[in-house]
Amino acid sequence: IRSFRDAIASVKLEIEAGEDKLASSLTQEVQALFGVYLMLLENDAIVVDTETLIQEGYCASYALKLVIDRHAKQFESMDDPYLRARSEDIRHLGLRIYASINAHDFNVQLPNEPFILLSKNLSIADIAEYANQNLVGLVCVDGSVLSHAAVLASALGITAIMGVGDLNWSKVEGSVAVMDGYRAQVIFNASPQMQQEYQRLAVQENRLMSGLDKLKDKPAETSDGYRINLYANTGLLADLSPGLERGAEGVGLYRSEIPFMLHETFPTEDEQTAVYRKILEAYA
Repeated sequence: IRSFRDAIASVKLEIEAGEDKLASSLTQEVQALFGVYLMLLENDAIVVDTETLIQEGYCASYALKLVIDRHAKQFESMDDPYLRARSEDIRHLGLRIYASINAHDFNVQLPNEPFILLSKNLSIADIAEYANQNLVGLVCVDGSVLSHAAVLASALGITAIMGVGDLNWSKVEGSVAVMDGYRAQVIFNASPQMQQEYQRLAVQENRLMSGLDKLKDKPAETSDGYRINLYANTGLLADLSPGLERGAEGVGLYRSEIPFMLHETFPTEDEQTAVYRKILEAYA
């Protein structure tokens, strides 16, 4: 039990350190994702259930595995895709705690050139640990675009491709790769011709995006005068900034259940009012 509690405290420090490292690069809303991880880490059910199994005779690692599996599967069985994706957060934390219990060190030597990080799955704490000016892409065997890791990667401007399936690690590690975020594809051992083509496309896209930036504050209107409402879908307050930066004029769909997911108990009326006020002020 002491080993388990020490691991919880260690992972908590890792997450807080990751939040501090990225504080200057993120809005307060995106930083709040780290608070979600800390809340899960302090979840009484996970802690009490694990310690109960340890008291019954299981070793700390196996007790943790059983509890994490049970809690994650509860989310995985849900119909709502956003809620299903929360199972990833629980499993990420379980892996972090497991590594701490067993004194595993997953630190890798980062190259002094642009690199893509490959992993079976990634948490926001992992991204914070490896994020620097050379990290340009993330490829995850598991995970979904609704994961908090994907939200954080987007906020940091890092291309992320989630849920690619099994990889032959020996054939892809250290290789030159091309990432196509639009098609959710990663091409390993890309030929010089393919690299050249994608570099051309990247230059072309940067030119297009700089042109669109000049239009984002203008009305969404077709060349023959037809007015279109350009709205954003949102749920996390972290989702507000990308929509505003792209010129969204309002909120088309707001996932009102998400603030409830960020609390151990129902948020109060005042707390909900504060959330809605931020959204309404942002899109006033």
